[in-house]
Amino acid sequence: MQDKTMKKLLCIFLFLGPILDVVTAFMLTQLSSSFTLGVLVRFFFCFFLVLSLLFLKEPKAEKKKTICVLFLFVLYFVSYLVVTCPSWEVGELFFEAKCCLRTFYFPLLLFTLYKISKQKEIQLPMSLLAKVYSIYLLLILLPNLFGIGLASYQVTKEGRIGLFYSANEVSAILSILMPFFFYFLYQKKSMIKTLLGTFLLVAVLLSIGTKGPLLSFGICLCVFLALSVNTWIRQKDFPHLSKAMALLILILFLIPLVLPKTSFYKNIKVHLDFLKVDSVIDIFKEPHLIDHFIFSSRITFWYKSEQEFEKSTLQEKLFGLGYQKDKREVKLIEMDPMDVFYRQGIVGFLLYFGVILQILRKQCKEKAYQNLPTFVRITTFLLITLLSFFTGHILLAPAVSIFVAYILIFSKNMEVNL
Repeated sequence: MQDKTMKKLLCIFLFLGPILDVVTAFMLTQLSSSFTLGVLVRFFFCFFLVLSLLFLKEPKAEKKKTICVLFLFVLYFVSYLVVTCPSWEVGELFFEAKCCLRTFYFPLLLFTLYKISKQKEIQLPMSLLAKVYSIYLLLILLPNLFGIGLASYQVTKEGRIGLFYSANEVSAILSILMPFFFYFLYQKKSMIKTLLGTFLLVAVLLSIGTKGPLLSFGICLCVFLALSVNTWIRQKDFPHLSKAMALLILILFLIPLVLPKTSFYKNIKVHLDFLKVDSVIDIFKEPHLIDHFIFSSRITFWYKSEQEFEKSTLQEKLFGLGYQKDKREVKLIEMDPMDVFYRQGIVGFLLYFGVILQILRKQCKEKAYQNLPTFVRITTFLLITLLSFFTGHILLAPAVSIFVAYILIFSKNMEVNL
């Protein structure tokens, strides 16, 4: 396949992301389907890339390494199914296979894209991410305005996520791509466009009612302002400095006026009432309240997984506890590295992150990220790391991890002028 054709396919697949998520939401809510088009297309695309990699012309030594890594994936997959499905029941086998493939989607896609991009020297403009981000924002804001947006939560809490189904996955996408959207607004060098874009972003973040994107917004804003102010002071660019300060003062003035009317604020109140505390300050007086309010009981699920791991057999410790117990799906911790360790075992954990760290090492050695602006580089990698630990759904959800893979592999060519 020619380089231009592969580049077009990679771009098309990126733009298909929000469309597939909308179709997935329709199939789940209207057709009650347990198998969606989004899953089918994403796994078919990954399978297509693996086949392309196998037929790719590489030096003999590199081809051996490629086949060796792919063989390790297959060998672990078979070993995992043998350990987690000793009875070989079809339903149980299918469920564990689906969950394992979903988990390993990211390192397999990352490895495949890395090898293909190196051999074919494919570079994708990062402006694509800003465009896709804008599509996600519009597909949330417009349906919410017309009252047809889906609910972020099934019970009690408020929030609308537009035409999407999973609040966790959409929130993760909005979070990790936010630095590129921020930088795009900065590059436009128009106060009106910047204000409109910022208003659109904040309106969406407050309407969906989840904490992750707002945390990401705060981190992006702090890092961006700190780096920008430092640059403007050194360059004695006082016009830009004064505009930034005016914008910051305006935001601080509007927060107490707008925040109480948002879904995010109402959800905080609901959570405080449920915990029977009068203020957020009281939360930090009790460890279990901190876990429930800040971490959504992730520490509790971590402790339960650790107890289950200690009681498990050697084979389960090595190859994973699996995703079901007594034929019921287990509740994940929703901290990606921890879920990989317990559900995929020590061997799976080492294979999973061994591949990722090896590719990151090579990318850093080749200075693959030197063309990324400092703000984008710092905040993106910070958000990916923090959110994968504290909110999950970054590395283990294919709809999200696809963007992480694109960022890590194709960050050499930074074009944000649309």
